[in-house]
Amino acid sequence: MDPNPYASPQVPSEPQSPGIGAWRDGNYLVMHYEAELPRYCITSGEVADGARELVLSWRTPGDLLSRTHQFWLPQVRPYLVQYAREKRLAKIGMGLMALMLLLVIVGMRIVYLIAPANQLDAILSLLAITAIPLSIAVIIVWLWWLLNSKPPLRHVHSWRDYVWFEGAHPRFLARLAPWPGSAR
Repeated sequence: MDPNPYASPQVPSEPQSPGIGAWRDGNYLVMHYEAELPRYCITSGEVADGARELVLSWRTPGDLLSRTHQFWLPQVRPYLVQYAREKRLAKIGMGLMALMLLLVIVGMRIVYLIAPANQLDAILSLLAITAIPLSIAVIIVWLWWLLNSKPPLRHVHSWRDYVWFEGAHPRFLARLAPWPGSAR
């Protein structure tokens, strides 16, 4: 029987979704955004004591809006303590920056209202000598911390509801099944 010359061309079907879970794809961690990771530290591969959060926003090519999801990453106690310390330092740094900015603004206003005109230059120079360099130092330390604190996993790729991460420890990845889909 001859094929129908007017028939639509056959398009290969899109690969099936492997379901909800976590897998390894070479050196990458692949996980569905609703999956829970096994209770092993992603940073060291040891049995985890707790978990930390990683908030990730990504966009797949077919989506019009980006997605944001909070992942819970299992980690051992030293990494959790380090994460809590870094988070606390970030909040303290933001608070100090806001306080310094407020002090400089309020200090300038008070100086203009209270100081006699002949002493205004001396008071403003004293304020500039103390508050402004201190504010700059706090900003520099906070920016240094911001540039050096990195999440344990880095988003590499996404497809549908699956996300590829880089940075998981090889012992953690060895505990996962291989990715059943085609290579990314």
